[in-house]
Amino acid sequence: PDPDHDPWCFAGSDAPPPVDRPPLLIFAEPPENEPPAPGAPGVVYFGPGLHDPNPNLTAPWCPLTAARPTLYLAPGAYLRTGISCRGDTDVDYNVTGRGVISGELVPRAAGAWGQCLVHMGMNGQGRVTISGVVVVDAPMMQMCLGGGVVARPHEVHGVKLIAPESSNSDGIHAGPAQIIDDCFIIAHDDALDVGQGAYSSVITNTTIWNTWGSAILISWNAQHDTGNAVVDGLDVIRWQGDLYNTNESIILIRHGCVGNLSNFTFANIRIERTGINSRLVGWSIAPTGWSCDVRGCACGDNASDDNLGSVRGITLRDVTMDGPSVGLHGGSNFIRGFSPLRQIYDVRFERVKINGRVVTSAAAMNLEVGPYVSNLTFAQ
Repeated sequence: PDPDHDPWCFAGSDAPPPVDRPPLLIFAEPPENEPPAPGAPGVVYFGPGLHDPNPNLTAPWCPLTAARPTLYLAPGAYLRTGISCRGDTDVDYNVTGRGVISGELVPRAAGAWGQCLVHMGMNGQGRVTISGVVVVDAPMMQMCLGGGVVARPHEVHGVKLIAPESSNSDGIHAGPAQIIDDCFIIAHDDALDVGQGAYSSVITNTTIWNTWGSAILISWNAQHDTGNAVVDGLDVIRWQGDLYNTNESIILIRHGCVGNLSNFTFANIRIERTGINSRLVGWSIAPTGWSCDVRGCACGDNASDDNLGSVRGITLRDVTMDGPSVGLHGGSNFIRGFSPLRQIYDVRFERVKINGRVVTSAAAMNLEVGPYVSNLTFAQ
């Protein structure tokens, strides 16, 4: 695209992108391995064409049952509804194919959907596998995965999520014990949320295009202890950030609740084409605009050690960022704790390269180290 008029993302201006020139997205897919035939046992099958199976778009729609646990969208299938399958089950659910799930008819913030166009929140021993499908035009968050056990992780492979303009269209909210691989995400909010409960999850080989929000969100208001998550092999091909939020960053922590966050590793990450706000890290323990809405979290002046948690053990390894890392209006990267009991500590930057140079100190990284931050190290 024309670098001076980049649809959806635009650097150096807050003028709207040109609506008449959205980019053409072309995905190369491997052939499907033995796709089901129409009428196959245990399969909810949608063939090529337009499908409106849900007459009440404000209500959850789950076509999957123990008898028919697989939803298949054939190439050319276009399904205009969300999917919300949640509850206690030991059944394995599978959503697969090369078709499209569209939220174009779903009302924004339809409460019954739980704010997510594709919402799979399975408890018990049942696991969820989602592969190959394209999700477009989500009016809110695009995909949320809850439940799961470490021994039988939920899995997402080769999924494309495309919602460049809808506010709060977070990409994937990862829950516990999940494997996410080879995905493509365009989001108008946080693309990957890995800190709201994604303990023991692994996210690999994924591409992100942000039109707003962070590329990786570690926490806004995690209510429970979480961690031991790995993100390895991430390409941020475009990141605009927020033209008005001076706290925004590519990897973001704004932790405003009681959960303790520990042991997150972000490795082999490549970041290119950032906008005028190109802060790599903006990490703090403080109330957020959302934490007031969550019981037990910090809210405004009532923030205290009793309603905030700590952050420990964050590693950035082999991260490369084209261009400088400068926040909005010239602001720096920053890390800020809250109190002696609610610190951010054990943070390690290994071979982090910004604008062609490996950073070896906070000064070289344009990093403000605020209060209650300890054991911060740099390694080449």
